[in-house]
Amino acid sequence: MQNNFMQTELQMLNEAKRDNGFLMKNYEAIREKYENEFVAIKNEKIIAHGKRIEDVISHLESRGINSAMTTIEFMREKNIIIVI
Repeated sequence: MQNNFMQTELQMLNEAKRDNGFLMKNYEAIREKYENEFVAIKNEKIIAHGKRIEDVISHLESRGINSAMTTIEFMREKNIIIVI
């Protein structure tokens, strides 16, 4: 039983790694198309986007997709500087 759990966890980590890699590889193109929006990525595809994260999560949940297991990133506009 524990072995199955570990395999499932490993599969989820590999999926997240793949989706994050897709985001990084295509960051500029995605940012240009979805500037100032949140994008949700699953299986190396953009499956939802919107100005408010609540709307993106709601859309995912309405399709039965667990938002906690989905890569979601805000695509801020180019050349913006954030001072902390």
